[in-house]
Amino acid sequence: YFPLCRVNPAKLYPKAMREYHRFSPRDGEKYYKKHQDFLPIVVEEGDMSLFKEDLITRLTVREINVCELMRTNPHTNVAKYRGAVCRTRMEFDYRGKNLTVLFDTERVYKLVFKKYDCDLWDLVKEREQFDARHCLESLAAGIKHFHALGVVHCDIKPDNIFVDLSGKRPVFVVGDFDSTQMIGAVYNLKGGARGWGRNKRHGHDLVEKDDDWYGFQNVKQWLIRETGARSRDLDGIGRISRDWVG
Repeated sequence: YFPLCRVNPAKLYPKAMREYHRFSPRDGEKYYKKHQDFLPIVVEEGDMSLFKEDLITRLTVREINVCELMRTNPHTNVAKYRGAVCRTRMEFDYRGKNLTVLFDTERVYKLVFKKYDCDLWDLVKEREQFDARHCLESLAAGIKHFHALGVVHCDIKPDNIFVDLSGKRPVFVVGDFDSTQMIGAVYNLKGGARGWGRNKRHGHDLVEKDDDWYGFQNVKQWLIRETGARSRDLDGIGRISRDWVG
């Protein structure tokens, strides 16, 4: 149970900086517009008072910076960021009433990405046929691109691997950048999902490339279990984290 608290919108939506790329629709392309998912972060930390702090804003700013990095350094196996939706007000329905909250300045309201057909989790659960080696090679290429840019994704798992099925061969991309952090930074704000990533201590452990390769190996083993792919057919892709014991 969490007590009610007053929330300052400025603590949730960061200022729209001039250098942020604004979203502009492209003909024929579908989009996914992302709101920051506040509650799970608060529950994970176990403290509703975080709504009163700037944690959410700092997390969004961090994600925007990664999005801008990927936008200016695109890669076939990294999800496409299309820009920020910025507003001076927020309108929503509350118990049948239309409410408007005015911001003190223009703020980032949503982040927009190319919409993909599904994620790897759904692709596998629907028993769709695909080349598991091609999938892992694509994932490894995406991870290496992150690392070449000085960042670690920190949340490699099947539902963060998106799939474009529009061509003759599926295209697999690494997406969802809200856990991404600089190599060597102190691990904080938000990190990998339990069961997929390494056990990292927030505010203490450092961000390492091995964080992604640990998740990569978990995805590989999951694919072997779920699809019947042979382990020997998937050898030689990516790296093995030094503390991997799968």
